[in-house]
Amino acid sequence: MRKKINIIFDYFPSDTSGGLLTTYKRLISLLKDDYDFEIYSIFNCEKTAMGESDHVRINNILKRKHFPSIMNLRSNLKHFQILSVIKQFLFFLMYFFYIPICRSKIKSILQNDTINIVVSPATAMFCPKSLKFILEVHSNFDYFFGPKSSLLGRMQANLMREPTLVLFRTKSDALKAKEIFNSYYIYNFFSTSSYPTVDLDCIKKRDKKIIFMGRLAPEKNLLKMLQIAKKLKNQVPSFKLDIYGTGVMEPVLKEFIKNNDLASNVELKGFCNNLHIYRNYSLLWITSDYEGFGLVIIEAKANGVPAISTNWGEGVFEVIDNEKNGLILETNEDFVTQTIKLWDNSGLLLQMSQNALKSFSKFNQVEARKKWLEILTKFEKNDYKFTF
Repeated sequence: MRKKINIIFDYFPSDTSGGLLTTYKRLISLLKDDYDFEIYSIFNCEKTAMGESDHVRINNILKRKHFPSIMNLRSNLKHFQILSVIKQFLFFLMYFFYIPICRSKIKSILQNDTINIVVSPATAMFCPKSLKFILEVHSNFDYFFGPKSSLLGRMQANLMREPTLVLFRTKSDALKAKEIFNSYYIYNFFSTSSYPTVDLDCIKKRDKKIIFMGRLAPEKNLLKMLQIAKKLKNQVPSFKLDIYGTGVMEPVLKEFIKNNDLASNVELKGFCNNLHIYRNYSLLWITSDYEGFGLVIIEAKANGVPAISTNWGEGVFEVIDNEKNGLILETNEDFVTQTIKLWDNSGLLLQMSQNALKSFSKFNQVEARKKWLEILTKFEKNDYKFTF
């Protein structure tokens, strides 16, 4: 009989929600020959199967469909949408009201003879104390557990049931957590098995075009990106920045683009799941305040596109080797200066692009599969000692 993995969400995300759904689709594809999978959504996501993977069933634990969004609440407050604020506030009250109800339901549904993977501390709040589970943290350690943790992150960490094992996205975060939890790390990964080879000529032909791919969320600090774009336009009037994704920041970004005469340079392209698209660009920009890992950085690496990123946490140095396969910068002026430097020095840009492509190997599916199987085997044996 095949072993089974349950993946538990507080709310199963939409197809356009960003990296979280992509991460678990890739995990299921990675381990489908070894495990059967089943998905549980605490709140009703109105789906019964996982998109194209119809063999993966989605079970909705609650009938309730409405799920609160802190980003929507912030947006409603900012725009004085009082009725929407009240509606979101009621959603939050109901959200916490359902915690004890869900703990009881999950206790009767999920057993410890299967592997249970909980996708976030928010979801772990709904888990019963008796449940043995792996908690995955997709943001960084400090957001939930550090001395400067956010109010929302700290609240979720305090309310969640203690996990059996916590998996972070970076080694640095896992090491921070060792004194608190059984902890380890697993990098996000990306498969290039169906991809054509990225050759030298492809890289050389790239224009002065920059890509961003991800959710249009406050923590991505996309207004900083647009401020950098505004400065860059003064020196490179013909450059292009394409922003792929959807989210609550979209109206704010549209307004900034319009008010700062950036329409000919910056375009909001909407949701995109065609990862070949990176090959049309010479650089990836990341301006996040914090990240758990930065999935788009390895997707860009797989296409030979170096990233210029803010220092969003210690983990950034695990995915970018500064000044070799990308750049880690702070100020808007540095972003502009270094972008121009790379565009003006084709040899330097070519070398950094090649280095990005070469450094992708530790994030490929072969390495990920090996590490996941090690983690799951040890978890089943109640062995939580890992070598870092």
